[in-house]
Amino acid sequence: MRHALETAARYSKENTEQPVTVRVLTDGEDNERATTLDKVLQEFQPLLDGEKIAGNLVLLGDLELKTKLSLPEGAFELTTNPTWEVLFPPIVMLAPMEPKIGETVRLFENNTRSIYKDYEWQVDGTVVGKEKVLTWRFTEPRSYRVMLKVTGLQGTKNSATALVRAKERDKLTVDFFTSTAQPEPRQEVKFVGRSSGQSNKFKWFVNSNQVASTQDLSFRFNTEGTYEVKLVASDVFGSAGVRIQAILVKEQSLTASIKGPAEIVSGRAAQFAGEIAGPCASVEWRFGDGTTSTERNPQHTYECGDSEFKDHTVSLQTVSPLGKAVESTPHTVRVWAEKKAPAPQAMFRIFTQNPRAGDPIQLVDETTGPVETVQWVVDGEPKGATRNPEFCISTPGEKTIRMTVRGPGGESVATKTIAVRPRYSQPVVWCGASKLSGIAPLTVQFTNRVTGDYKSLLWTFGDGQTSSNSCPSHTFVTATNYVAVLTVLPMDGTQQDAKQSIAINVARPWALWAKVTAVAVPCIILLACAAGLIQQRRRNALRLPVYYWAEQTPACRTVVLTEVDETFQLSPAAPLRIRRANASRNLTVEPLEGATLINSDGQEAPALNIGDGVRVTVKDPTGLIQAVSISTRQKPQRPTPVQGQDSLMGGDVCGLHITSKEVPSQAASEEFAWGWDQATTKVG
Repeated sequence: MRHALETAARYSKENTEQPVTVRVLTDGEDNERATTLDKVLQEFQPLLDGEKIAGNLVLLGDLELKTKLSLPEGAFELTTNPTWEVLFPPIVMLAPMEPKIGETVRLFENNTRSIYKDYEWQVDGTVVGKEKVLTWRFTEPRSYRVMLKVTGLQGTKNSATALVRAKERDKLTVDFFTSTAQPEPRQEVKFVGRSSGQSNKFKWFVNSNQVASTQDLSFRFNTEGTYEVKLVASDVFGSAGVRIQAILVKEQSLTASIKGPAEIVSGRAAQFAGEIAGPCASVEWRFGDGTTSTERNPQHTYECGDSEFKDHTVSLQTVSPLGKAVESTPHTVRVWAEKKAPAPQAMFRIFTQNPRAGDPIQLVDETTGPVETVQWVVDGEPKGATRNPEFCISTPGEKTIRMTVRGPGGESVATKTIAVRPRYSQPVVWCGASKLSGIAPLTVQFTNRVTGDYKSLLWTFGDGQTSSNSCPSHTFVTATNYVAVLTVLPMDGTQQDAKQSIAINVARPWALWAKVTAVAVPCIILLACAAGLIQQRRRNALRLPVYYWAEQTPACRTVVLTEVDETFQLSPAAPLRIRRANASRNLTVEPLEGATLINSDGQEAPALNIGDGVRVTVKDPTGLIQAVSISTRQKPQRPTPVQGQDSLMGGDVCGLHITSKEVPSQAASEEFAWGWDQATTKVG
């Protein structure tokens, strides 16, 4: 019930004017025993007003549910003894769902099987019918409230309300099409009319004069000009649409030219032809000797008289159906006296360039002088007797064309040669392969570039398989040597087939041990090299030179530390030990057993940090105090003896016997001077 009320509330907010009826069928029990009828209705109490949202709870069981809420009349009612009409309340339906003004709408109750005996239809409170199905037309574009009141077979009364929105009708659009874009005068033109609605009336107008009342129009325009064609269409609802288009009526252009001989012999008929394009009603030839003709292609005989020759100007006038006269370009004819006519000079031009065997070859006659007959011969074979012939040569090679012309003045011959190429060129083959060798199974992609004219090609791969594809892909399974051959069949059957071969070497697959060896050996070598490089880098990273100079020794000594946590004893030079902290460059100096390390303030210290360099004082078990300089960057200066004590007594130093008087005196400065010691010390 809550879901039904939520749906009704959401729909009512979206359609504020549309009444909503909620009807819930229940057995009167709450399965969860957690919700009361009051609790559900209280959530929707502001919405249940009996007009916008009306609810009805139909109990199918014997239990009656009551509510303590005060709801408006019809807001929510309980029905404990439902009838068939209650279970299936009336619902107003309409078709079409979105009606337009003036359109027939059918309003009906949703149930197909009638369970009511009385019907009453109201539109905006006015009773308009009492039949089960109401046919209605809405006249204005607005919302209408349609109510259906019914009486059940057992006298139960019920009603349903629907809000119907009537829309404006779409505007009627009109258009038409013509059979020709630019008609000519007296040509029949067909106009095809179209409209968007249910048009039942059409009217055609030409320059404001009605000419037809049908949907389509056939019309003839008598004269040239621009005509206004208008189509007016109206539908059953009174809507009208208009389509106007300007039609240009113009006669097609008329052109004329003369085709005829340039020189003729007196007393012999000359043939003239009129090359006319466009509508032509009549023609008139004027031959320049005072005579005329109205034939399309006339013959005319000229007389020269006693003169050697005479020139006549021939003109042609054509008249269109509308009376437009068009003059052609004048044509001049020279008429020779029969006995004085000059010999013709045979000349021709080959219009077709680089022909193939079987191509049509066009020749153009350029002979001067009066000509009576023409004969063409190609390599002894006659090819016609027209002035501008067209013929074919079926075989390739260099051909000789001979032209012989005869006239009243004699005969003339002209010859030319023409090279006729073969109809089809010999194909040239090139092919390639993506792989020429490999391990079985080996897949090879073949490619080809064939030039020339051919009708088919065939690949044979040497293993019994073939292919007619241009660039096939083939897999060789067995390990052996193959020869793939590409054969191209030329288009000309007299030419030989073109071939090219490719050798493919397919080897057996490697054994497992060979594959493992081929992979393992390079990996082992690579790992060994990497380990050596790592070890070398580690040694270089750990290498740390340490310089120390005890005051009783004549030279500075060096020791190189290369291990982690490495220690080194300076004994016998000094009772000291140098210790490295892990793999770092931090060093500490410690006294050996029985020795004592004295810091700068005269106190004993268990150890001192060397850093980049330090000068330390140490007392050995015999009580001898001496100074030692230690550095990790460069050789230090020789340390000065300890103040107030002869730290070097006579004895053996580095294998030399010296006295205490020969021991160098200590430095004047108490400061520790780093750097190279440039002084030299002589030992006796």
